Amino acid sequence: MSIVIKGEGFAESSSSESPHLLLVEGKDDAIFFKSMMEYLRLDRVEIWNIEGKTKLRTRLKVLKMDPAFNSNVTSLGIIQDADNDPESALRSVKDALRVSGFAVPDQSFLSAGSRPTVT
Repeated sequence: MSIVIKGEGFAESSSSESPHLLLVEGKDDAIFFKSMMEYLRLDRVEIWNIEGKTKLRTRLKVLKMDPAFNSNVTSLGIIQDADNDPESALRSVKDALRVSGFAVPDQSFLSAGSRPTVT
């Protein structure tokens, strides 16, 4: 299986078929991370363009209720631009994870939980 991009401008995002799912803010982020993963020879990853940071909470809630996501995905990564306030960006991601029922890492670049592990 290769690296697949889903979301706005890409394949439709319904359920992840890969064990590793990376949620990114936009199309440019998706293209960048796909290129990086191909360069590093990583595979079996789906990258979802969630079309803006304001949609993260909704997307996470939908994923949490999806039986295919719950049975297929073992790791979930979230990339969000920090813009000018990294602490606020981290709080926003942690809040979206908490409200959606996912494990919440203590800080950036750390993982929490299992099935899926959230980073």
